[in-house]
Amino acid sequence: MPILSASLTTLELFNIPSLVGLPFSVKNLNKLEKLKIWYCMGLESLPTGINLKSLDTLSLVGCSRLKNFPDISTNISELHLDKTGIVEVPWWIEKLSRLKWLDMSECINLEILPTRINLQSLSILDLSGCLRLRIFPDISTNISRLDLSRTGIKEVPWWIEKFSHLYSLEMNGCNSLQRVFLNIFKLKHLQRVDFSHCWALVGADLTGLPSGVYAYFPKVNLNFLNCFSLDQEALIHQHSVFFKSMILSGEEVSPYFIHRTNGTTSSLKNIPLLHTHLSKPFFRFRACAVVTFDPMPRNHANEVEIHVNCRFKGIFGNVFDSFGQPHMFFTTDHQDSHVFILECHIPLNKDITQLNFDHVDMQLHVTAVNDSKFKVKGWGIRLISEDFSLPENQLCNPNTLTDVCEAEEENIGYTSLQGLVNETEGEESGDSNAETERSRKRMRIYYNFI
Repeated sequence: MPILSASLTTLELFNIPSLVGLPFSVKNLNKLEKLKIWYCMGLESLPTGINLKSLDTLSLVGCSRLKNFPDISTNISELHLDKTGIVEVPWWIEKLSRLKWLDMSECINLEILPTRINLQSLSILDLSGCLRLRIFPDISTNISRLDLSRTGIKEVPWWIEKFSHLYSLEMNGCNSLQRVFLNIFKLKHLQRVDFSHCWALVGADLTGLPSGVYAYFPKVNLNFLNCFSLDQEALIHQHSVFFKSMILSGEEVSPYFIHRTNGTTSSLKNIPLLHTHLSKPFFRFRACAVVTFDPMPRNHANEVEIHVNCRFKGIFGNVFDSFGQPHMFFTTDHQDSHVFILECHIPLNKDITQLNFDHVDMQLHVTAVNDSKFKVKGWGIRLISEDFSLPENQLCNPNTLTDVCEAEEENIGYTSLQGLVNETEGEESGDSNAETERSRKRMRIYYNFI
Protein backbone atom coordinates (compact mmCIF):
# COMPACT_ATOMS: atom_id res chain seq x y z
CA MET A 1 0.00 0.00 0.00
CA PRO A 2 1.45 3.43 -0.92
CA ILE A 3 2.41 5.99 1.73
CA LEU A 4 -0.63 8.05 2.62
CA SER A 5 -0.56 11.82 3.09
CA ALA A 6 -1.33 13.04 6.60
CA SER A 7 -3.63 15.68 5.08
CA LEU A 8 -5.86 13.07 3.42
CA THR A 9 -9.59 13.62 4.10
CA THR A 10 -11.10 10.79 2.04
CA LEU A 11 -9.76 7.29 1.37
CA GLU A 12 -11.66 4.93 -0.92
CA LEU A 13 -10.53 1.39 -1.76
CA PHE A 14 -12.82 -0.65 -4.02
CA ASN A 15 -12.61 -4.31 -4.98
CA ILE A 16 -8.98 -5.07 -4.12
CA PRO A 17 -8.83 -8.84 -3.48
CA SER A 18 -5.22 -8.71 -2.29
CA LEU A 19 -5.93 -6.20 0.50
CA VAL A 20 -5.72 -8.12 3.79
CA GLY A 21 -5.41 -5.25 6.25
CA LEU A 22 -4.48 -1.61 6.76
CA PRO A 23 -1.04 -0.57 8.01
CA PHE A 24 -0.78 0.71 11.57
CA SER A 25 0.47 4.01 10.14
CA VAL A 26 -3.16 4.82 9.31
CA LYS A 27 -3.30 6.19 12.86
CA ASN A 28 -1.52 9.31 11.59
CA LEU A 29 -4.41 10.27 9.30
CA ASN A 30 -5.89 12.72 11.78
CA LYS A 31 -7.69 14.69 9.05
CA LEU A 32 -9.35 11.64 7.52
CA GLU A 33 -13.14 12.13 7.47
CA LYS A 34 -14.33 9.29 5.23
CA LEU A 35 -12.90 5.79 4.91
CA LYS A 36 -14.58 3.48 2.40
CA ILE A 37 -13.33 -0.05 1.77
CA TRP A 38 -15.84 -1.86 -0.43
CA TYR A 39 -15.85 -5.49 -1.53
CA CYS A 40 -12.25 -6.14 -0.59
CA MET A 41 -12.92 -9.84 -0.03
CA GLY A 42 -9.51 -10.52 1.49
CA LEU A 43 -9.77 -7.89 4.24
CA GLU A 44 -9.61 -9.68 7.59
CA SER A 45 -8.72 -7.01 10.14
CA LEU A 46 -8.24 -3.33 10.88
CA PRO A 47 -5.78 -1.74 13.30
CA THR A 48 -7.08 -1.51 16.88
CA GLY A 49 -6.39 0.86 19.73
CA ILE A 50 -6.29 3.94 17.53
CA ASN A 51 -8.67 6.89 17.38
CA LEU A 52 -8.95 8.80 14.13
CA LYS A 53 -10.20 12.08 15.55
CA SER A 54 -11.80 13.43 12.36
CA LEU A 55 -13.32 10.21 11.04
CA ASP A 56 -17.05 10.69 10.49
CA THR A 57 -17.98 7.90 8.05
CA LEU A 58 -16.61 4.36 8.01
CA SER A 59 -17.91 2.03 5.30
CA LEU A 60 -16.69 -1.57 4.97
CA VAL A 61 -19.44 -2.89 2.70
CA GLY A 62 -18.94 -6.39 1.31
CA CYS A 63 -15.75 -7.22 3.22
CA SER A 64 -17.04 -10.71 3.94
CA ARG A 65 -13.95 -12.00 5.80
CA LEU A 66 -13.97 -9.18 8.34
CA LYS A 67 -15.16 -10.78 11.58
CA ASN A 68 -14.22 -8.26 14.28
CA PHE A 69 -16.09 -5.05 14.93
CA PRO A 70 -13.89 -2.06 13.91
CA ASP A 71 -12.32 -0.03 16.72
CA ILE A 72 -10.54 2.86 15.05
CA SER A 73 -12.54 5.94 16.09
CA THR A 74 -15.05 7.03 18.72
CA ASN A 75 -16.19 9.99 16.62
CA ILE A 76 -18.00 8.10 13.86
CA SER A 77 -21.55 9.18 12.98
CA GLU A 78 -22.12 6.72 10.09
CA LEU A 79 -20.98 3.09 10.25
CA HIS A 80 -21.75 0.81 7.30
CA LEU A 81 -20.81 -2.82 7.91
CA ASP A 82 -23.34 -4.51 5.62
CA LYS A 83 -22.34 -7.85 4.11
CA THR A 84 -19.39 -8.33 6.45
CA GLY A 85 -18.60 -11.48 8.45
CA ILE A 86 -19.05 -9.84 11.87
CA VAL A 87 -20.51 -12.22 14.46
CA GLU A 88 -20.95 -9.95 17.48
CA VAL A 89 -21.45 -6.28 18.28
CA PRO A 90 -19.29 -5.59 21.38
CA TRP A 91 -20.49 -3.81 24.50
CA TRP A 92 -18.00 -0.98 23.98
CA ILE A 93 -20.04 0.27 21.00
CA GLU A 94 -21.58 2.53 23.64
CA LYS A 95 -18.40 4.62 23.34
CA LEU A 96 -19.62 5.72 19.90
CA SER A 97 -21.67 8.53 21.38
CA ARG A 98 -21.99 10.35 18.02
CA LEU A 99 -23.16 7.34 16.04
CA LYS A 100 -26.36 8.21 14.12
CA TRP A 101 -26.53 5.47 11.49
CA LEU A 102 -25.54 1.83 11.92
CA ASP A 103 -26.02 -0.45 8.91
CA MET A 104 -25.28 -4.14 9.41
CA SER A 105 -27.71 -5.51 6.85
CA GLU A 106 -26.98 -8.93 5.35
CA CYS A 107 -24.47 -9.80 8.08
CA ILE A 108 -25.54 -13.44 7.94
CA ASN A 109 -23.26 -14.50 10.83
CA LEU A 110 -24.38 -11.81 13.28
CA GLU A 111 -25.92 -13.41 16.37
CA ILE A 112 -25.19 -11.21 19.37
CA LEU A 113 -26.02 -7.61 20.24
CA PRO A 114 -25.28 -5.94 23.56
CA THR A 115 -28.24 -5.21 25.82
CA ARG A 116 -29.20 -2.44 28.19
CA ILE A 117 -27.08 0.19 26.52
CA ASN A 118 -28.39 3.40 25.00
CA LEU A 119 -26.62 4.99 22.05
CA GLN A 120 -27.92 8.50 22.55
CA SER A 121 -27.47 9.68 18.96
CA LEU A 122 -28.47 6.52 17.08
CA SER A 123 -31.36 7.29 14.71
CA ILE A 124 -31.13 4.65 11.96
CA LEU A 125 -30.49 0.96 12.63
CA ASP A 126 -30.54 -1.54 9.76
CA LEU A 127 -30.16 -5.22 10.65
CA SER A 128 -32.16 -6.59 7.74
CA GLY A 129 -31.05 -9.97 6.45
CA CYS A 130 -29.25 -10.94 9.68
CA LEU A 131 -30.77 -14.42 9.63
CA ARG A 132 -29.20 -15.63 12.90
CA LEU A 133 -30.28 -12.64 14.95
CA ARG A 134 -33.06 -13.79 17.30
CA ILE A 135 -33.20 -11.12 20.00
CA PHE A 136 -34.93 -7.78 19.50
CA PRO A 137 -32.26 -5.04 19.66
CA ASP A 138 -32.05 -3.05 22.89
CA ILE A 139 -29.20 -0.66 22.17
CA SER A 140 -30.99 2.69 21.84
CA THR A 141 -34.35 4.24 22.67
CA ASN A 142 -33.76 7.10 20.23
CA ILE A 143 -34.08 5.12 17.00
CA SER A 144 -36.42 6.59 14.39
CA ARG A 145 -35.96 4.04 11.59
CA LEU A 146 -35.54 0.37 12.48
CA ASP A 147 -35.21 -2.33 9.82
CA LEU A 148 -35.27 -5.92 11.10
CA SER A 149 -36.58 -7.54 7.92
CA ARG A 150 -35.62 -11.16 7.28
CA THR A 151 -34.13 -11.72 10.74
CA GLY A 152 -34.73 -14.64 13.11
CA ILE A 153 -36.49 -12.51 15.74
CA LYS A 154 -39.45 -14.30 17.34
CA GLU A 155 -41.21 -11.49 19.19
CA VAL A 156 -41.68 -7.74 19.23
CA PRO A 157 -41.53 -7.04 22.99
CA TRP A 158 -43.79 -4.67 24.90
CA TRP A 159 -40.85 -2.46 25.83
CA ILE A 160 -40.60 -1.21 22.26
CA GLU A 161 -42.86 1.54 23.59
CA LYS A 162 -39.66 3.05 25.04
CA PHE A 163 -38.62 3.89 21.46
CA SER A 164 -40.33 7.25 21.68
CA HIS A 165 -38.86 8.58 18.40
CA LEU A 166 -39.69 5.53 16.28
CA TYR A 167 -41.07 6.51 12.87
CA SER A 168 -40.64 3.33 10.83
CA LEU A 169 -40.52 -0.36 11.81
CA GLU A 170 -39.71 -2.84 9.02
CA MET A 171 -40.00 -6.54 9.82
CA ASN A 172 -41.16 -8.09 6.56
CA GLY A 173 -40.09 -11.65 5.88
CA CYS A 174 -39.36 -12.53 9.54
CA ASN A 175 -40.40 -16.16 9.27
CA SER A 176 -39.75 -16.90 12.97
CA LEU A 177 -41.81 -13.96 14.23
CA GLN A 178 -44.77 -15.26 16.22
CA ARG A 179 -46.08 -12.41 18.36
CA VAL A 180 -46.20 -8.63 18.25
CA PHE A 181 -46.91 -6.29 21.16
CA LEU A 182 -47.12 -2.77 19.83
CA ASN A 183 -48.87 -0.01 21.75
CA ILE A 184 -48.95 2.45 18.88
CA PHE A 185 -50.37 5.22 21.05
CA LYS A 186 -47.17 5.45 23.07
CA LEU A 187 -45.19 5.67 19.83
CA LYS A 188 -46.40 9.10 18.86
CA HIS A 189 -44.13 9.46 15.82
CA LEU A 190 -44.79 6.02 14.34
CA GLN A 191 -46.10 6.11 10.78
CA ARG A 192 -44.97 2.95 8.99
CA VAL A 193 -45.10 -0.67 10.22
CA ASP A 194 -44.40 -3.60 7.88
CA PHE A 195 -44.98 -7.19 9.03
CA SER A 196 -45.70 -8.56 5.56
CA HIS A 197 -44.63 -12.13 4.70
CA CYS A 198 -44.26 -13.13 8.37
CA TRP A 199 -45.69 -16.60 7.84
CA ALA A 200 -45.45 -17.76 11.47
CA LEU A 201 -47.11 -14.67 12.97
CA VAL A 202 -50.11 -15.80 15.01
CA GLY A 203 -50.78 -12.82 17.29
CA ALA A 204 -50.62 -9.06 16.92
CA ASP A 205 -51.67 -7.01 19.94
CA LEU A 206 -51.90 -3.40 18.77
CA THR A 207 -54.32 -2.22 21.42
CA GLY A 208 -53.87 0.67 23.77
CA LEU A 209 -55.86 3.68 24.89
CA PRO A 210 -55.16 6.75 22.78
CA SER A 211 -54.80 10.08 24.49
CA GLY A 212 -55.22 13.66 23.36
CA VAL A 213 -55.11 14.35 19.65
CA TYR A 214 -54.03 10.79 18.82
CA ALA A 215 -57.55 9.54 19.52
CA TYR A 216 -58.72 11.42 16.43
CA PHE A 217 -55.75 11.53 14.05
CA PRO A 218 -54.19 8.08 13.50
CA LYS A 219 -50.97 8.16 11.50
CA VAL A 220 -49.81 4.54 11.32
CA ASN A 221 -49.78 2.59 8.05
CA LEU A 222 -49.82 -1.18 8.76
CA ASN A 223 -48.87 -3.99 6.38
CA PHE A 224 -49.80 -7.60 7.22
CA LEU A 225 -49.78 -8.93 3.67
CA ASN A 226 -49.22 -12.70 3.40
CA CYS A 227 -49.28 -13.34 7.16
CA PHE A 228 -51.05 -16.64 6.59
CA SER A 229 -51.13 -17.79 10.24
CA LEU A 230 -52.58 -14.53 11.54
CA ASP A 231 -56.24 -14.29 12.51
CA GLN A 232 -57.06 -11.23 10.42
CA GLU A 233 -60.62 -11.00 11.70
CA ALA A 234 -59.38 -10.81 15.29
CA LEU A 235 -56.92 -8.11 14.27
CA ILE A 236 -59.58 -6.00 12.56
CA HIS A 237 -61.95 -6.37 15.51
CA GLN A 238 -59.47 -5.18 18.15
CA HIS A 239 -61.54 -2.44 19.74
CA SER A 240 -58.96 0.28 20.21
CA VAL A 241 -56.71 -0.28 17.20
CA PHE A 242 -56.42 3.01 15.35
CA PHE A 243 -54.51 3.25 12.08
CA LYS A 244 -54.34 5.35 8.97
CA SER A 245 -54.27 2.36 6.63
CA MET A 246 -53.83 -1.40 6.66
CA ILE A 247 -52.95 -3.93 3.95
CA LEU A 248 -54.02 -7.57 4.30
CA SER A 249 -54.34 -10.61 2.07
CA GLY A 250 -57.78 -11.83 1.12
CA GLU A 251 -60.37 -12.45 -1.54
CA GLU A 252 -63.43 -10.81 0.01
CA VAL A 253 -64.58 -8.00 2.27
CA SER A 254 -64.60 -8.92 5.95
CA PRO A 255 -68.01 -9.19 7.69
CA TYR A 256 -66.64 -6.54 10.05
CA PHE A 257 -67.66 -4.04 7.36
CA ILE A 258 -71.41 -4.12 7.88
CA HIS A 259 -72.32 -2.23 4.71
CA ARG A 260 -70.66 -3.93 1.75
CA THR A 261 -71.16 -4.68 -1.91
CA ASN A 262 -69.43 -6.40 -4.80
CA GLY A 263 -67.28 -4.67 -7.36
CA THR A 264 -70.09 -4.11 -9.84
CA THR A 265 -71.22 -0.96 -8.05
CA SER A 266 -69.22 1.89 -6.58
CA SER A 267 -72.03 3.22 -4.39
CA LEU A 268 -73.54 2.35 -1.04
CA LYS A 269 -76.77 4.28 -0.50
CA ASN A 270 -78.98 5.18 2.45
CA ILE A 271 -76.70 3.97 5.21
CA PRO A 272 -78.60 4.84 8.41
CA LEU A 273 -76.97 7.27 10.83
CA LEU A 274 -77.31 7.19 14.59
CA HIS A 275 -77.17 10.32 16.70
CA THR A 276 -73.85 9.10 18.14
CA HIS A 277 -72.25 9.11 14.69
CA LEU A 278 -72.59 12.90 14.47
CA SER A 279 -72.31 13.81 18.13
CA LYS A 280 -68.50 13.55 18.16
CA PRO A 281 -66.03 16.14 16.88
CA PHE A 282 -65.42 13.91 13.84
CA PHE A 283 -67.55 11.57 11.76
CA ARG A 284 -65.43 8.45 11.67
CA PHE A 285 -65.62 5.38 9.45
CA ARG A 286 -63.48 2.63 8.01
CA ALA A 287 -63.50 1.69 4.35
CA CYS A 288 -62.30 -1.58 2.84
CA ALA A 289 -61.63 -2.41 -0.81
CA VAL A 290 -60.58 -5.79 -2.21
CA VAL A 291 -58.44 -5.10 -5.26
CA THR A 292 -56.99 -7.63 -7.70
CA PHE A 293 -54.00 -6.74 -9.87
CA ASP A 294 -53.11 -8.23 -13.22
CA PRO A 295 -49.71 -9.96 -13.32
CA MET A 296 -46.92 -7.64 -14.32
CA PRO A 297 -43.09 -7.75 -14.45
CA ARG A 298 -41.50 -8.12 -11.03
CA ASN A 299 -39.52 -4.90 -11.37
CA HIS A 300 -42.71 -2.86 -11.21
CA ALA A 301 -44.85 -1.92 -8.24
CA ASN A 302 -48.59 -1.55 -7.95
CA GLU A 303 -49.94 1.73 -6.66
CA VAL A 304 -53.51 2.95 -6.38
CA GLU A 305 -55.35 5.94 -4.94
CA ILE A 306 -58.50 5.30 -2.95
CA HIS A 307 -60.99 7.82 -1.68
CA VAL A 308 -64.61 7.82 -0.57
CA ASN A 309 -67.11 10.61 -1.17
CA CYS A 310 -69.96 11.06 1.31
CA ARG A 311 -73.36 12.71 0.97
CA PHE A 312 -75.23 13.23 4.23
CA LYS A 313 -78.99 13.53 3.85
CA GLY A 314 -81.39 15.06 6.34
CA ILE A 315 -85.04 14.55 7.08
CA PHE A 316 -85.88 17.99 5.63
CA GLY A 317 -83.98 17.44 2.37
CA ASN A 318 -80.83 19.19 3.55
CA VAL A 319 -77.61 17.76 2.10
CA PHE A 320 -73.97 17.84 3.20
CA ASP A 321 -71.37 16.73 0.62
CA SER A 322 -67.91 15.63 1.72
CA PHE A 323 -65.26 14.89 -0.91
CA GLY A 324 -62.38 12.67 0.18
CA GLN A 325 -58.84 13.24 -0.99
CA PRO A 326 -56.91 10.24 -2.40
CA HIS A 327 -55.20 7.85 -0.03
CA MET A 328 -52.17 6.09 -1.50
CA PHE A 329 -51.61 2.33 -1.34
CA PHE A 330 -48.29 0.99 -2.60
CA THR A 331 -47.24 -2.65 -2.87
CA THR A 332 -44.42 -4.51 -4.58
CA ASP A 333 -46.19 -7.83 -4.11
CA HIS A 334 -47.81 -9.14 -7.26
CA GLN A 335 -50.26 -11.63 -5.81
CA ASP A 336 -53.78 -11.40 -7.18
CA SER A 337 -55.77 -9.89 -4.30
CA HIS A 338 -55.07 -7.23 -1.71
CA VAL A 339 -57.35 -5.99 1.03
CA PHE A 340 -56.90 -2.25 1.52
CA ILE A 341 -58.40 -0.71 4.67
CA LEU A 342 -58.35 2.98 5.48
CA GLU A 343 -59.61 4.97 8.43
CA CYS A 344 -61.38 8.22 7.64
CA HIS A 345 -62.44 11.24 9.68
CA ILE A 346 -64.63 14.16 8.69
CA PRO A 347 -64.52 17.20 10.99
CA LEU A 348 -67.90 18.28 12.33
CA ASN A 349 -69.11 21.40 14.06
CA LYS A 350 -72.18 22.36 16.02
CA ASP A 351 -74.11 23.58 12.98
CA ILE A 352 -73.69 20.28 11.18
CA THR A 353 -74.74 18.17 14.15
CA GLN A 354 -77.99 20.15 14.48
CA LEU A 355 -79.13 19.59 10.88
CA ASN A 356 -80.77 16.23 11.60
CA PHE A 357 -78.89 14.12 9.07
CA ASP A 358 -80.22 10.57 9.25
CA HIS A 359 -78.67 8.82 6.22
CA VAL A 360 -75.43 8.92 4.25
CA ASP A 361 -74.58 7.80 0.71
CA MET A 362 -70.99 6.73 0.04
CA GLN A 363 -69.14 6.31 -3.23
CA LEU A 364 -65.78 4.56 -3.70
CA HIS A 365 -63.14 5.79 -6.14
CA VAL A 366 -60.03 3.73 -6.98
CA THR A 367 -57.50 5.06 -9.47
CA ALA A 368 -54.25 3.56 -10.78
CA VAL A 369 -51.20 5.74 -10.16
CA ASN A 370 -48.86 4.00 -12.61
CA ASP A 371 -49.61 1.44 -15.31
CA SER A 372 -51.18 -0.95 -12.82
CA LYS A 373 -54.20 -2.83 -14.11
CA PHE A 374 -56.67 -3.69 -11.39
CA LYS A 375 -60.23 -4.68 -10.62
CA VAL A 376 -62.29 -3.96 -7.51
CA LYS A 377 -63.86 -7.24 -6.35
CA GLY A 378 -65.83 -5.68 -3.52
CA TRP A 379 -65.82 -2.97 -0.92
CA GLY A 380 -67.46 -2.07 2.36
CA ILE A 381 -67.95 0.51 5.10
CA ARG A 382 -68.19 0.40 8.86
CA LEU A 383 -69.34 3.50 10.73
CA ILE A 384 -67.52 4.00 14.02
CA SER A 385 -69.33 5.44 17.01
CA GLU A 386 -66.98 4.46 19.85
CA ASP A 387 -65.83 7.30 22.04
CA PHE A 388 -62.99 7.65 24.49
CA SER A 389 -64.57 9.36 27.45
CA LEU A 390 -61.51 9.95 29.56
CA PRO A 391 -60.96 13.66 30.24
CA GLU A 392 -57.66 13.76 28.38
CA ASN A 393 -59.39 12.47 25.25
CA GLN A 394 -62.10 15.12 25.22
CA LEU A 395 -60.08 17.76 23.45
CA CYS A 396 -62.57 18.69 20.75
CA ASN A 397 -65.72 20.06 22.28
CA PRO A 398 -67.62 22.65 20.23
CA ASN A 399 -65.78 25.48 21.98
CA THR A 400 -62.28 24.18 21.27
CA LEU A 401 -62.65 22.39 17.94
CA THR A 402 -61.49 25.32 15.83
CA ASP A 403 -58.35 25.82 17.91
CA VAL A 404 -57.44 22.16 17.72
CA CYS A 405 -58.07 21.95 14.00
CA GLU A 406 -55.91 25.00 13.37
CA ALA A 407 -53.13 23.55 15.50
CA GLU A 408 -53.20 20.22 13.69
CA GLU A 409 -53.99 21.38 10.17
CA GLU A 410 -50.39 21.19 8.94
CA ASN A 411 -49.96 17.62 10.09
CA ILE A 412 -53.28 15.98 9.31
CA GLY A 413 -54.06 17.52 5.97
CA TYR A 414 -57.66 18.62 5.77
CA THR A 415 -59.29 21.97 5.18
CA SER A 416 -60.38 23.44 8.49
CA LEU A 417 -63.96 24.37 9.18
CA GLN A 418 -63.07 28.02 8.64
CA GLY A 419 -63.34 27.26 4.92
CA LEU A 420 -66.76 25.62 5.08
CA VAL A 421 -69.02 26.78 2.26
CA ASN A 422 -72.74 27.10 2.90
CA GLU A 423 -75.23 27.41 0.08
CA THR A 424 -78.97 27.74 0.56
CA GLU A 425 -81.31 26.78 -2.24
CA GLY A 426 -84.91 27.83 -1.55
CA GLU A 427 -87.98 26.70 -3.41
CA GLU A 428 -90.76 29.18 -4.23
CA SER A 429 -93.80 29.08 -1.96
CA GLY A 430 -96.49 31.45 -0.75
CA ASP A 431 -96.13 30.26 2.81
CA SER A 432 -92.86 31.48 4.33
CA ASN A 433 -92.84 28.74 6.97
CA ALA A 434 -93.35 26.05 4.34
CA GLU A 435 -90.60 27.64 2.25
CA THR A 436 -88.20 27.48 5.16
CA GLU A 437 -89.10 23.86 5.79
CA ARG A 438 -88.56 22.90 2.15
CA SER A 439 -85.37 24.86 1.69
CA ARG A 440 -82.26 22.84 1.20
CA LYS A 441 -79.04 23.61 2.94
CA ARG A 442 -76.14 22.15 1.03
CA MET A 443 -72.69 22.09 2.59
CA ARG A 444 -69.43 20.98 1.09
CA ILE A 445 -66.17 20.19 2.78
CA TYR A 446 -62.99 18.68 1.34
CA TYR A 447 -60.95 16.46 3.58
CA ASN A 448 -58.10 13.99 3.58
CA PHE A 449 -58.16 10.54 5.11
CA ILE A 450 -55.93 11.18 8.07
